[in-house]
Amino acid sequence: MQPVQYLTSHQIDYVRWDQCIANAGNSLPYAYSWYLDIISPGWGALVLRNYEAVMPLTQKRKYGISYLYKPIWAQQLGVFSAEIPGLDLVKQFIQSIPAKFKYVIYTLNEANQADQLISGISVSSRTNHLLPLNSPYELLYRSFNQNVRRNLKTALSQGYFIQSNIAPRSIIDLYQSTAGLRLTEIRDSHYRQMERLMFQSIHHRAGELIGVFNNANQLHAAGFFLRTPNRIINLFPATHPQGREKGAMFYLINYLIEQNAQTGLTLDFEGSTSKSVSQFYRSFGAKPVTYPQIYRNTLPWPFRYLKSRAR
Repeated sequence: MQPVQYLTSHQIDYVRWDQCIANAGNSLPYAYSWYLDIISPGWGALVLRNYEAVMPLTQKRKYGISYLYKPIWAQQLGVFSAEIPGLDLVKQFIQSIPAKFKYVIYTLNEANQADQLISGISVSSRTNHLLPLNSPYELLYRSFNQNVRRNLKTALSQGYFIQSNIAPRSIIDLYQSTAGLRLTEIRDSHYRQMERLMFQSIHHRAGELIGVFNNANQLHAAGFFLRTPNRIINLFPATHPQGREKGAMFYLINYLIEQNAQTGLTLDFEGSTSKSVSQFYRSFGAKPVTYPQIYRNTLPWPFRYLKSRAR
């Protein structure tokens, strides 16, 4: 078995890296070099042979200790290769994570298998929600539950209209003034990252910003969606309080489904640990799909104890 090589950021061949991600059977936009540069400056990587399989390492250093972490704007990373990576390959990559990373909390992707047989590594499952858009809209609509249909009826009576290519700042400001007030873990630096992701995704033709406006031209809901050849990812949704009452987000999601019905794309809701948000996604007919998260703690005492308590 060929060894997996660890590369620091300046050693990575970005052209070969992005070719590997583009050609991967489990390709995701979070793993492109331009995306990683924004969400995890100085990221490293594990690479097999001539970039036949790769694994980005989102890394940081604090108090002289190196660690791997899950960036806020990247739900899934892990091992990417032209063929869907098997369990042995995934294990080889996990075992190749350098020992210098004393703390590891890292999400693999839904195509990666992982088990509990790797020494020092624990594995847990996280949940995403996916809606295949293979069918005609009429069939997809039948999967909507009564709450979705009721809210759509309300939204359709509001005179709402869709506008694409809205300003990134308008979505971010709406989010910060609503959901962002509750999510204190999202800091100003994360919003700056998000704004850069929006601009760069448009540059790379990999993103779309859509707003729902009322007849007074007020923004009631908005979303930033990443696009790949296979899926639409609901990365950054935001809803105004008045829009919440009038079903504006239901209107936006329904618009996406209707516009992309029978395309073969998958609407990726990105999942949530919130039961209410998870139920919202399921109400459109989305199905839960799990992906692994790995954990390793070899920190020196007392950091090991404090981190295990905080996990």
